[in-house]
Amino acid sequence: MSNQTTGFCLLATLMLYSLAGRAEDISFYQAMSGPSPNKSVPVTFHGTLNAPPVCYINGDGDVVDVNFGNSVAISNINGENYMQPLNYQIICRGTTPVGMVLLTFSASATPFDTSAVQTTIPGLGIRILESGTPVVFGKGILVNPKSPPVLQAVPVKQTGISLQDGNFEAAATLRADYQ
Repeated sequence: MSNQTTGFCLLATLMLYSLAGRAEDISFYQAMSGPSPNKSVPVTFHGTLNAPPVCYINGDGDVVDVNFGNSVAISNINGENYMQPLNYQIICRGTTPVGMVLLTFSASATPFDTSAVQTTIPGLGIRILESGTPVVFGKGILVNPKSPPVLQAVPVKQTGISLQDGNFEAAATLRADYQ
């Protein structure tokens, strides 16, 4: 570009800015390089940190008790008969709104059914179901604490074993962790 053309472009640019009432904002460099760059503004960040809520099963960790009663007939144990609900609630306390909760069962599984808790009678287990599906011990179930899933327990027996009659017990742990 010749000096004469550059001078004309500069003069035309200055006149345009002058007509727009912006002559005070222009410098020679700006006239040669285009419109003025945007002005910078400060950016601030703020927020509130909240501790995650503490979630409990049945309030302050009360026991979830499942009683199969005194009339469980060995010959009728088939993984469907004697099914009982696990009556529980998920209660979360804290200032943070509650999102999802991870429910996790821990138990000693029977050697014949990995979703059944070992009982005090060899060959007898208590299968845990979540909405009809056997749970996997140690693997969490992501749930909405406001509408928790149906949990059930049902006696199961090992095939080919004769069970002894008598009282039985089994124990598992149910944990709720805020996600």
